[in-house]
Amino acid sequence: MVLVGLMLLQLVVITPLRASHAQAKADLEGASAQLDVVSAELVSRRMLRPSSGVPSIVYGEPLRKGLVQLANSRGLKVSRLQTGENGNLTLQFESAPPTLVYAWLADADKTYGAEPERAALFAAEAGTVRASFEFSGAPS
Repeated sequence: MVLVGLMLLQLVVITPLRASHAQAKADLEGASAQLDVVSAELVSRRMLRPSSGVPSIVYGEPLRKGLVQLANSRGLKVSRLQTGENGNLTLQFESAPPTLVYAWLADADKTYGAEPERAALFAAEAGTVRASFEFSGAPS
């Protein structure tokens, strides 16, 4: 009876715990590699951008059109685009590769001087993310 109990404990508790630990370790390695890629991209962009050539910040309709166009050029599909009463612009992506989202953000900063006031990224299926970014509608 004790042997059967030990076998059940092994099958029901210990084996799943070991599998989840291995999966967590693999996920951590993948996230670490992604962070390295994004960090290298940011460093290279900072080195390429001359300090006097910082773009002036764009607002309103030109920003909305420009951000959507940048997303399309990166192969990202904007799933929701919303302009708030205060003029803030919110873009959302569903099932997007995180490296493309980060590259799009870097392009938005480089091209339009646009940095999001709020951002949210959530892991989705198959290594993709759901992301939401809110950009200011007017100079503060």
